[in-house]
Amino acid sequence: MIRHANCGGDFRGSGFAPAISSLPRRKGLSEGSASNTIRRNGSNWTTDARGWQHRGNEDGCLGNGAPKENLGCLRQPGFVILLLSTLYQKPGSTKSNHCAIANDVPDVPEREMRMITQYPQDISQWQEWQKEYQFGVILIFPPEPLLTQVNLLRARYDPRSQAACDAHISLTVPLPQPISDSQWRELEAIVSGIEPFPIQYGPLRHYLPHPGICLKIVPQDKLDRLLMELERASVFSGAPERKYPFSAHMTIAEFITVEQTLSLMDELQAIAPVGSFICGSVAYAVPDSDFHFSERGRLTLAQSSSH
Repeated sequence: MIRHANCGGDFRGSGFAPAISSLPRRKGLSEGSASNTIRRNGSNWTTDARGWQHRGNEDGCLGNGAPKENLGCLRQPGFVILLLSTLYQKPGSTKSNHCAIANDVPDVPEREMRMITQYPQDISQWQEWQKEYQFGVILIFPPEPLLTQVNLLRARYDPRSQAACDAHISLTVPLPQPISDSQWRELEAIVSGIEPFPIQYGPLRHYLPHPGICLKIVPQDKLDRLLMELERASVFSGAPERKYPFSAHMTIAEFITVEQTLSLMDELQAIAPVGSFICGSVAYAVPDSDFHFSERGRLTLAQSSSH
């Protein structure tokens, strides 16, 4: 990245496909078995054929020994109390079962709000500009062998940048909040409507008077559209405005002087990689507490037989 050019960031790692975990199965009686009644803490508890338990008295929700794997319900005049014993309770939790009136149940299920990955908590040692990246960014990682070629140049001429992230093309501004399951699906829907397209990289360029060298990246118009579509997603609500106009590039060295910039332009011009690849996906990258970015998810562009 060259932060002065487009406020991007350096990131990369192993990817995974975020998925929504299914809820735990409710243990019940075998099919066709009769209801039975047991005594627990002085009250009658009836287990029906569906595995649901009902309390004989009408004093509230399941507790004091009621199995956490059951979802019970208690009908009282005028309303229904839903006893959400493990719907969102972590395994091994010692907390008592929760009880909620139906009208008070949140409109949005908890799984819709669940974060798709973990984020660094202690960022007190980060520089101020680094703190903007706590919740990551969306960018493009190049394929092999280009990735390794640029990584080697970055490691030699700017090890500080390479320590933070592998070679990439910065896209979005930093996310202002964690990504939830529903927001991830929104991003998936957005990029699925964008066709893959070829990206040309090289030759070298700079952004003087700001120090640093990078590979020129085109086509700017298609990357502009991809960026615009991504940043209209709800997860970017409240994000700070971009400090500089977006200019696509792949950074080789950033934390260098103006003199080193001019020297490296001469030294690397003949050996810097030049070519093209098909952009078929974008990556979501998040830093750890040491400000090293890794890929936490990948968004695939529309499937196209032409590519």
